[in-house]
Amino acid sequence: MTTFTKMAVRSITLLLSCAALSVSADTQLEEITVTAQKREQGLQDVPIALSAFQSEFIEGVGAELIDDLARFTPALTTQASTQGEPNIYIRGIGSNDFGVGGDISVGVFIDDIYVGRISGAISDLADAERVEILKGPQGTLFGRNTIGGAISITTKKPGQETAGKVKVETGSYNKKRVDASIEGAVTDSVTMRLSGLYNRRDGWKHNDFDNTDVEDENNRGLRWTTVFNNDAGFDAMFKLNYDKIDVISRGPQSTNPLYANGDFYDDINSDLGDNGLEKRSLYDASVHLGWDWGDYEFQSITGVRDTDYKSRKDTTGSGSRDARLRTNIFVDARQYSQEFRLNFDDGGDLFWFLGTSIFYEDVEQDSLLESTNETVKYVIQDRQPAIFPFIAVDFPDGVDYYEYLENAGEYYSYAVYGDATWKFTEDWELTFGLRYTLDEKEHMVDSRGPEPDKLVFFGTENFPGVVYQDLPVDENDESWDAWTPRLVLRWNQSDSNMFYGSIAKGFKSGGFNSFAPGNPFDPEFVWSYELGNKSSWLDNRLQLNAALFYYDYEDLQVNNIEGAVVVLRNAGEAQGQGFEFDANWLISENWQLMLSGNYLDTEFKEFVAAIDNVATDLAGDQMPLAPELQFSATLMYDTMLNSGASVDARLSYSWSDDYYFSVSNTPDEYQDAFGTVDARIAWTDASSHWTVAVFGQNLTDEEYLVDAGGLAKYDLNAAIAVAAIGRTVGVSAAYQF
Repeated sequence: MTTFTKMAVRSITLLLSCAALSVSADTQLEEITVTAQKREQGLQDVPIALSAFQSEFIEGVGAELIDDLARFTPALTTQASTQGEPNIYIRGIGSNDFGVGGDISVGVFIDDIYVGRISGAISDLADAERVEILKGPQGTLFGRNTIGGAISITTKKPGQETAGKVKVETGSYNKKRVDASIEGAVTDSVTMRLSGLYNRRDGWKHNDFDNTDVEDENNRGLRWTTVFNNDAGFDAMFKLNYDKIDVISRGPQSTNPLYANGDFYDDINSDLGDNGLEKRSLYDASVHLGWDWGDYEFQSITGVRDTDYKSRKDTTGSGSRDARLRTNIFVDARQYSQEFRLNFDDGGDLFWFLGTSIFYEDVEQDSLLESTNETVKYVIQDRQPAIFPFIAVDFPDGVDYYEYLENAGEYYSYAVYGDATWKFTEDWELTFGLRYTLDEKEHMVDSRGPEPDKLVFFGTENFPGVVYQDLPVDENDESWDAWTPRLVLRWNQSDSNMFYGSIAKGFKSGGFNSFAPGNPFDPEFVWSYELGNKSSWLDNRLQLNAALFYYDYEDLQVNNIEGAVVVLRNAGEAQGQGFEFDANWLISENWQLMLSGNYLDTEFKEFVAAIDNVATDLAGDQMPLAPELQFSATLMYDTMLNSGASVDARLSYSWSDDYYFSVSNTPDEYQDAFGTVDARIAWTDASSHWTVAVFGQNLTDEEYLVDAGGLAKYDLNAAIAVAAIGRTVGVSAAYQF
């Protein structure tokens, strides 16, 4: 430890000790109310490993997407890709399948409504009231199965008082962001809220090929919420939401010296230029009805959603026609969901929850591959070398090349589930939950191959295709069902110290590969075990939560790149275990410290996959996006000035151990350990109307990757690396009334 580090540690220790001595007896942490178990509870009373963030914290750390909250959530890793193609992993479990033949592992729920397609799951958090992140399978609590975990986002509801807010932000790369809202009572029983967002930023990555900037921001949204309440125990909420993204897709950096423009963090050299795109239009509507019948509460939740997504991306990071591989994805997904819930709580020793749900999805996905004849010749010669020198591959240079594939599916999911808690002594509770799920899927893949057909070997043989082979239409109709239980034993050792142990079984239905016809995959199952403790200390000025966990997966669904095709297969067995904690310490009336961290050990127990066209035993390999260690610390300070104005400051540090981006665990799909520093300081006037803030993210300008490897790694020897954005700074001004 250096002299400077020792002095810094001693100074911080002395500062915190002095601050702790100045705390008054009535200073306590505010309770966070969550609805993870479908009833309002304090965060410390829920026997589930759970992280919850309220709107004040979300705004205070400048979190715009779920990616930004991952820094403060134990065992949550996100691959900070685009909003339309995110990867979300909890405890090493997630999905990186952007096809439409399967389901996602970490369920995202917005106002209790499941988001069926990952392309529509990530939206801006400007209007979020609370975000709850639950670890492990949660099938007995949500309308849709969640095998790896659940992210539940609750948006803001209108109040009786007329209120409004306008916040304007500017910053690095010509950032311009405006979010505004207004709400209030229309009548004694009707309230409304209207909120909107406009967000723009210039591209931060320069492309030397055509002297353009790529990876910009351009999104906007509008949400309208109406709430009706009366004195007869009936309430209703209606929501309409519109969300639009239109950006130039990020460009990767080739790691092959033949095509590379520099190291991972230099300017890129992509011939796609600013013709890359990612567009998403999302519309959703929901109706929430509730009846209060004394000891019973009944709810009906109805949701519809339409997601239109398009992307065009360069997968090689090359400006050469010898290594061009562009993917075009077009998704049109429509979903309908209906959930009914019945809660019983008479204040006695038994309370329970029952639910039933129906989910329907109609989805279409078209895929277009763009390449060149020069690239195709390289691939064919690598896959099928010429036996005799006079047998040539007849692909004339200078001609563009295309392949096409179409997916379509209709999916139905039916479920009944319940959760009951029995307080059998004053300090002990037993919870038992059970779910039955039936999933039915009709799916079609039409892989049309080259258009138009190319010929090889003196024009005497049709060329089948590089990625999307010319194959007969593959139609499938399959169903899967499962019973999945949950058992929790809870001991309230005192009013401020709770221990729990839980066992839960998770299920995710099988499906069909979107890019590799004729390759269905089986459902996956998991048994998850958890021991946890939630405690409060120092007169509720310190909250400490910790959990030990172990899970055992059977037939885990895993994506792998085989040749230039993304194929989802069952991995046989996989296991994970670890420890996680989070702490919240109100050191004094002015100082607060939040800490979180985790240890995670994952491995495939049985998994044979094609790596570089060779069957490879991956048993013992680490699962992707599963760093062994993670840690974060946030120090917060707020004070009232003599003028009546207030100052709020935050300093955050988050660190992640190394991890791999794919199952193959190869060096070119690897991210080394890294840490980032964020800070924000805000001033609010004495009337609490005006707030001005300055902030910065990744202040040390840490260089790290958000993706590596890629589709063209094997066939074209054109692995890529995608860098994360560096240091950004900004200033914001907000007025509220």
